[in-house]
Amino acid sequence: ADRYAASARLTADGRGDELTELASAINEMLATLEKGESRYRSVIENFHGIVFQVRPGQPPELCHGSVRHITGYTEEDLLSGAVEWSQLVHPEDRPSYQEARERLAAGCPSPSSLRYRVRRSDGQIRWVQEFARCMPADDGGVAAVQGVCYDITERVEAESALRDSLQTTADIVRTIPSGLFTYRYEPQDRLILVDANP
Repeated sequence: ADRYAASARLTADGRGDELTELASAINEMLATLEKGESRYRSVIENFHGIVFQVRPGQPPELCHGSVRHITGYTEEDLLSGAVEWSQLVHPEDRPSYQEARERLAAGCPSPSSLRYRVRRSDGQIRWVQEFARCMPADDGGVAAVQGVCYDITERVEAESALRDSLQTTADIVRTIPSGLFTYRYEPQDRLILVDANP
């Protein structure tokens, strides 16, 4: 059923046909908008991060995505200002976070890329990677800061485990009493000495 059914009476000047065509055009536009909205909603719902937009000095006007997964709070908690994002940032990471925010609020044209920790509502720590940029206002100021924030906790933990494993291997190699040499093979049949225990 059409949303805007044209129940036009045919008149001598043919205006009934015009109304039917107008209703048909409106229905086509609405169908196109619904398709676009559906695609947008699907992308956002399957996005494994948070999309945000905030005007300087105000609560965010857009905060959508994996908000509950990353923070333990709802989108509404952040949008209403009941929970401030800056208060979720780990105390040790707040100075670099605040510095990046101040640069963006001052109109810095360079996008910001920042890795920091947030404390969830249940006390868990999550690592996030944030990319943000300022949106200029017509008067030359800053209209808003827009960005995305991804949960990179698993990646950070994997990097830490790899560093620990490499350090353990290096410690073991150094304690072997006989000579042990590590080489890297390169093109043209070259062996490059990488490491040796003392």
